[in-house]
Amino acid sequence: MKEAFNLIWFKRDLRWQDHQPLKLALDKGLPLLGIFIFEDFYRQDPSWSLRHWQAQYHSLVDMQATNKQVFTEILVLEGNSIDIFEKLATQYLINGIYSYQETGEALSYQRDKQLSKLFKKHNIPWFECEQNAVQRGRKNRRNWDENWREFMHQPLDQPKFASWQAGSPKLKADLKAHFGISTHLQKHLKNWPHSLQAIGESAAQKRLNHFLETKVYKNYGAHIGLAQKSRSTCSRLSPFLAWGNLSLRQIYRKAMAELENSPFPRDLRAFISRLHWHSHFIQKFEMEESMEFKNLNPAFNSLEKVQQPELIEAWKNGKTGYPLIDAGMRAVRETGYLNFRMRAVLVSFLSHQLWQDWQEGASYLAQQFLDYIPGIHYPQFQMQSGNTGINTIRIYNPVKQSLEKDKEANFINTWLPELKELPLTFQHQPWMMTAMEQTFYNFELGKDYPERIINIDKSSARARDVLWAFRKTQAVRIENQKILIKHTTAIRDPQQRSKKIM
Repeated sequence: MKEAFNLIWFKRDLRWQDHQPLKLALDKGLPLLGIFIFEDFYRQDPSWSLRHWQAQYHSLVDMQATNKQVFTEILVLEGNSIDIFEKLATQYLINGIYSYQETGEALSYQRDKQLSKLFKKHNIPWFECEQNAVQRGRKNRRNWDENWREFMHQPLDQPKFASWQAGSPKLKADLKAHFGISTHLQKHLKNWPHSLQAIGESAAQKRLNHFLETKVYKNYGAHIGLAQKSRSTCSRLSPFLAWGNLSLRQIYRKAMAELENSPFPRDLRAFISRLHWHSHFIQKFEMEESMEFKNLNPAFNSLEKVQQPELIEAWKNGKTGYPLIDAGMRAVRETGYLNFRMRAVLVSFLSHQLWQDWQEGASYLAQQFLDYIPGIHYPQFQMQSGNTGINTIRIYNPVKQSLEKDKEANFINTWLPELKELPLTFQHQPWMMTAMEQTFYNFELGKDYPERIINIDKSSARARDVLWAFRKTQAVRIENQKILIKHTTAIRDPQQRSKKIM
């Protein structure tokens, strides 16, 4: 007779603490097998890149280092999850499968639907836990804020590792033989680039404690929009949330405890409010998964934009001739990180100044972000592109942003060293140099640094006129009402909203 066991499936939840599926599975008292799968389909997903696989791999390495004995009961596999679970379901007796719900891309959504059918066919219960207060099956946002707050105040789910009963050695050997992670893949994943911040639960806890205990957040409000200072004064916790090294609730609970005696409550409240927005955008994507490909407001489908590959390539490669844009793109390509304002400026430049569809850059930037979360990435991309119809159209002037958010050109100089020896004015606007000035500074525009690929005064004016006129059309307004009913709560006053969060 086959021995029954439970299975815990790790995905974007690579941690030991505050892990509800793991706690529930351990509490059942049966032998427990853990698995993590480097899934084949992500090789075809245009939003994924090597650094995302590396983040997962090194998160697992950290789990192994911090809990070696328990980690021996987790198999790291490679392949098609449908094939893996099909083998498990047909050859072994699974009592239940435990995991978090995943608000992922279309490919992961299709995988989950296939697996759901497979598990039902074999009478295997699949227990999917709510993650970070994002609720599946919602039709609107009624009482969502209250539910979010209730979730954040619940006790942390701390698994009892002493109760972990080992799974069948034969089963583990069988799965490793068929789906064990290949030497070839491991070779590519092992080398963590020094330009990326450390990943894993240990690094996450260390950074969270540093951010709160040493009062790094004291300048949060003043520095969050600055291109260079934000890199050291923001929390930089987003990659840990992306790969589940921390839960949002862990951060919230620690931040709220710090708030009780904080000498900088305003800055800390600003930080805490962003935890709420984190869940808010993922909830929107959970309810509107087509946002990965389609405009939230379908009336914008008729907005004409002619694809110009040469402009898109210049944007991707940081060769637009606008220093803040090029520095931002080079920074994110190298480090996987930009603050919120810089991300918005890059998207605005692509969508408004270059007048290209947001889809032309969404996957590319997703590949660069170490903290790539589909549920935040796609709603934000559409919002900054002005295609939702319900959000204020923000057409960021890269020169104005450069002068305001990087006054001394520290960010620009870090990523565009070819401009470093120029006077400050020309570091922000190198095209302002005359031929004589270029000779004097031994600098040739077009050779040492690209000429501007567009005139932003003209392109911004065009975008502004077209977009504002377009959003006044009847078609946009009709769709706006549908969006507002589905995706907004009854709370309209931002101050009232911030109080509710607390």
